[in-house]
Amino acid sequence: MNIEFKNWIESQGISTDAKALFDEAIICYRVAAYRSAYLMSYVGFLVVIKERVLSSEKPSFVSEQQWENEVLKELRNDDKWEEHTMNILNKKDSQSRSKYFLVNTHLLNDIDYFKRRRNDCAHAKDTKIDHSHIEVLWNFLQSHLSKFVINGGREGLLSKIEKHFDPHQTRPNTNPTYLIDEIPLVVQKSNIPDLLEEIAKEHVDFENPFIDFYPEIDFWSKVAYHQNTELNESLKIFLLKDKARFAVFMHYFPDYINYFESESPIVRYIWQRALFSDLHGYSGEYWDIPTTLLRNGYIPEEEKSSFFSKLVKEIDRYSDIPKPHHLIVLREHGFFEHMRNYIIEDIFENGRASYIKINNNSEAIMIGLKNVELNAKLVELLNRYFQGYEFGTFKNSLGQYIKDSPEFLERFHEIATGENLILHPFFNNEE
Repeated sequence: MNIEFKNWIESQGISTDAKALFDEAIICYRVAAYRSAYLMSYVGFLVVIKERVLSSEKPSFVSEQQWENEVLKELRNDDKWEEHTMNILNKKDSQSRSKYFLVNTHLLNDIDYFKRRRNDCAHAKDTKIDHSHIEVLWNFLQSHLSKFVINGGREGLLSKIEKHFDPHQTRPNTNPTYLIDEIPLVVQKSNIPDLLEEIAKEHVDFENPFIDFYPEIDFWSKVAYHQNTELNESLKIFLLKDKARFAVFMHYFPDYINYFESESPIVRYIWQRALFSDLHGYSGEYWDIPTTLLRNGYIPEEEKSSFFSKLVKEIDRYSDIPKPHHLIVLREHGFFEHMRNYIIEDIFENGRASYIKINNNSEAIMIGLKNVELNAKLVELLNRYFQGYEFGTFKNSLGQYIKDSPEFLERFHEIATGENLILHPFFNNEE
């Protein structure tokens, strides 16, 4: 029996204690022990609420003493916590709204109904309890559990984030997961994207390319790969608000692109523009993005040619060159056919093979030569260039490659013979 609630509860990041109660409820449900299933589900819900209160910061409208004595003290009492959790849920302010939670009166009335059904189950009353009662409770939890957040907890979380990134208050490289766990608990689901916006702008920046900020990237990594589905969905909404921000996020977490549809305009923006504009100031694994896009089929086959014609110019830019695992993907998709044309047309022919240009592009040219099939035009241009090329980075690099890869020189000679070229001594190992 496939139970949707089971899949949902496993994605919520609840505690082991709460999950154990829901797991037991599901077992009881499967064997038609509906009273037990209802009781376990109800208690599981209260455990989640209790833990949220215990882990939340004190709301600003109550004193430390009030928060401790009126709220926390009884929640820690194993004999009274269940009743006290209900009392906290039902506590009203002067305007008859929930005092401690950001929920409306309608939801509180629903909880009163569920409590009455809980009493029916616990005290063997005449009320019939069947599968529909459990399913209604589960539907309620799936729809509304995320809304039960502490009023004022947002400010408390932001304060804790400030402390976490202050080396005078928190040891560097402390795991920030405890902060991320709280994000879905301090605001309602619809407000999580706005909270992420505030965190990014005011507390944990990830868009500045000119500072070393590993702790900040680690924080956003924990957000990106958190098991809570509501947080995942909210992060997507937050990222989609700003194309440039989305591009930077993909720079640090390129595999996150798989959370978006390939035909999405924002994904198209990444490979049409961001790779060649927004991300130029960023160092690091530039080539992770295009290879991830290629590997996962995000670039239409008919548009690869125009994409590659721009991408070839990025090799060796900011000293970030493709690594071996990048080269494998690039070869598989035909990138180096365009690379050969780029070397021939842009660097040697149209560029007139200037000394400065050749040496400035030495590493890029060598990557191309190591990954393309030599052809007559390339052999002819290289041979011609060395007629007047005495020394330089490119000469040293190619000379070393010829020594290390005799098959390259063998193929070079084979093509030159077929074209009746008289080779420069450099290509005859005479220098």
